[in-house]
Amino acid sequence: MKKIALSAGLVSSVVMLCAVPDLGQARTRHVYHRHYAGCEARRHQMARNGTVIGAVAGGVIGSQLAGHGSRTLGTVLGAGGGAVVGHHLGAHSHRC
Repeated sequence: MKKIALSAGLVSSVVMLCAVPDLGQARTRHVYHRHYAGCEARRHQMARNGTVIGAVAGGVIGSQLAGHGSRTLGTVLGAGGGAVVGHHLGAHSHRC
Protein backbone atom coordinates (compact mmCIF):
# COMPACT_ATOMS: atom_id res chain seq x y z
CA MET A 1 0.00 0.00 0.00
CA LYS A 2 2.86 2.33 0.82
CA LYS A 3 4.45 1.68 -2.60
CA ILE A 4 1.21 2.56 -4.40
CA ALA A 5 0.81 5.84 -2.49
CA LEU A 6 4.47 6.72 -3.11
CA SER A 7 4.16 5.89 -6.81
CA ALA A 8 0.97 7.94 -7.11
CA GLY A 9 2.64 10.92 -5.42
CA LEU A 10 5.68 10.66 -7.69
CA VAL A 11 3.50 10.46 -10.83
CA SER A 12 1.39 13.44 -9.78
CA SER A 13 4.56 15.47 -9.03
CA VAL A 14 5.97 14.70 -12.46
CA VAL A 15 2.68 15.65 -14.13
CA MET A 16 2.55 18.94 -12.23
CA LEU A 17 6.16 19.77 -13.14
CA CYS A 18 5.39 19.12 -16.80
CA ALA A 19 2.27 21.29 -16.72
CA VAL A 20 3.79 24.32 -14.97
CA PRO A 21 6.08 25.46 -17.84
CA ASP A 22 3.09 25.42 -20.21
CA LEU A 23 1.16 27.73 -17.90
CA GLY A 24 4.13 30.09 -17.69
CA GLN A 25 4.49 30.21 -21.45
CA ALA A 26 0.78 30.87 -21.93
CA ARG A 27 0.97 33.81 -19.53
CA THR A 28 4.05 35.19 -21.29
CA ARG A 29 2.33 34.95 -24.67
CA HIS A 30 -0.78 36.65 -23.28
CA VAL A 31 1.20 39.52 -21.75
CA TYR A 32 3.22 39.92 -24.97
CA HIS A 33 0.06 39.98 -27.09
CA ARG A 34 -1.57 42.54 -24.81
CA HIS A 35 1.55 44.74 -24.93
CA TYR A 36 1.83 44.42 -28.71
CA ALA A 37 -1.85 45.25 -29.22
CA GLY A 38 -1.49 48.35 -27.02
CA CYS A 39 1.66 49.35 -28.84
CA GLU A 40 -0.03 49.01 -32.24
CA ALA A 41 -2.97 51.09 -31.03
CA ARG A 42 -0.57 53.79 -29.89
CA ARG A 43 1.24 53.71 -33.24
CA HIS A 44 -2.06 54.11 -35.11
CA GLN A 45 -3.02 57.00 -32.85
CA MET A 46 0.31 58.71 -33.50
CA ALA A 47 -0.16 58.24 -37.27
CA ARG A 48 -3.68 59.66 -37.13
CA ASN A 49 -2.53 62.69 -35.13
CA GLY A 50 0.35 63.24 -37.54
CA THR A 51 -2.04 63.13 -40.49
CA VAL A 52 -4.35 65.76 -39.01
CA ILE A 53 -1.56 68.08 -37.87
CA GLY A 54 0.29 67.68 -41.17
CA ALA A 55 -2.83 68.43 -43.21
CA VAL A 56 -3.58 71.61 -41.26
CA ALA A 57 0.03 72.83 -41.35
CA GLY A 58 0.39 71.93 -45.03
CA GLY A 59 -2.83 73.71 -45.90
CA VAL A 60 -1.73 76.89 -44.17
CA ILE A 61 1.74 76.80 -45.73
CA GLY A 62 0.31 75.98 -49.17
CA SER A 63 -2.14 78.85 -48.93
CA GLN A 64 0.60 81.30 -47.99
CA LEU A 65 2.98 80.15 -50.73
CA ALA A 66 0.38 80.12 -53.52
CA GLY A 67 -0.30 83.21 -55.60
CA HIS A 68 -3.43 85.32 -55.14
CA GLY A 69 -5.38 83.59 -57.89
CA SER A 70 -4.63 80.03 -56.80
CA ARG A 71 -4.86 80.00 -53.01
CA THR A 72 -7.47 77.24 -53.04
CA LEU A 73 -5.28 74.99 -55.14
CA GLY A 74 -2.28 75.78 -52.93
CA THR A 75 -4.30 74.94 -49.83
CA VAL A 76 -5.54 71.64 -51.23
CA LEU A 77 -2.11 70.56 -52.48
CA GLY A 78 -0.43 71.68 -49.27
CA ALA A 79 -2.97 69.84 -47.14
CA GLY A 80 -2.55 66.65 -49.16
CA GLY A 81 1.23 66.76 -49.02
CA GLY A 82 1.22 67.69 -45.34
CA ALA A 83 -1.14 64.83 -44.52
CA VAL A 84 1.11 62.29 -46.25
CA VAL A 85 4.27 63.58 -44.58
CA GLY A 86 2.58 63.92 -41.18
CA HIS A 87 1.20 60.39 -41.36
CA HIS A 88 4.61 58.98 -42.21
CA LEU A 89 6.35 60.90 -39.44
CA GLY A 90 3.69 60.05 -36.87
CA ALA A 91 3.60 56.34 -37.69
CA HIS A 92 7.37 55.95 -37.62
CA SER A 93 7.99 58.02 -34.51
CA HIS A 94 6.69 55.21 -32.25
CA ARG A 95 8.38 51.81 -32.42
CA CYS A 96 6.78 48.67 -31.03
